[in-house]
Amino acid sequence: RDLIDPRSLTRALVMVKAKIVVLPGDGIGPEVTAPTVEILKAVAAARGHEFEFEYCDFGGISIDNHGEPLTDKVLETCRAADAVLLGAVGGPKWASNDIRPEQGLLKIRKELGLFANVRPCMLISPEFSMKASPIKEQFLKGTDFIVVRELTGGIYFGDRTEAGEDGRAVDTMVYTVPEVERIARLAAKMAMGCVWHPAPPTSHRLPPCRNVRRPLPTPTPTLVLAHANLVALAHWHTRARIDPPHVGAVGVSD
Repeated sequence: RDLIDPRSLTRALVMVKAKIVVLPGDGIGPEVTAPTVEILKAVAAARGHEFEFEYCDFGGISIDNHGEPLTDKVLETCRAADAVLLGAVGGPKWASNDIRPEQGLLKIRKELGLFANVRPCMLISPEFSMKASPIKEQFLKGTDFIVVRELTGGIYFGDRTEAGEDGRAVDTMVYTVPEVERIARLAAKMAMGCVWHPAPPTSHRLPPCRNVRRPLPTPTPTLVLAHANLVALAHWHTRARIDPPHVGAVGVSD
């Protein structure tokens, strides 16, 4: 259950026996999870793995069948599994409901401590990527970094106030120092292609992120920590294709 930078994977044969809970969800979810399961079965057959799949309702279909997007039974099934394959949730059918599919997504993140969304950005097949991408080749060539997005704090979990007679609405983006340090450490480890062993989950609450800009302990002096606005970072990345300071990983809020 450790998170591994895909760039560090080797071709060593390791036999795996695992139970995987499949939550197809709504919309495109069943469409994408079905072939993913077939791929996993093919990998298992080729490498000698044993995967057991259990399917459960999640999201809008769970609201239709059980009255809530994530039942306690499904949550416990996920806790007992080795992995969870989740498709997608939501759709126009449930958009105006008081109980919405997305509430199940936030709940499973919080309950299982799924605090990091790991998104590699690299050219798996450079020739195909160069032809298929709308980004100019000089900016695309050499792209190889990972976006690590925080999932259990921030604006999705902060206090909010709907607009009243004064027309004023508030969403609060809140993070604790440990939450910011945790996602920053993971991004740092993945930037160096290391395996990250998670600490036991802790409870969280939050001060302004600008107060967390003290240096974080790093495993190597060659790792540089920088703070940037997301739009400025995108510009920096395009410039990096010309004047390359290498970006290994990007840690962002939810």
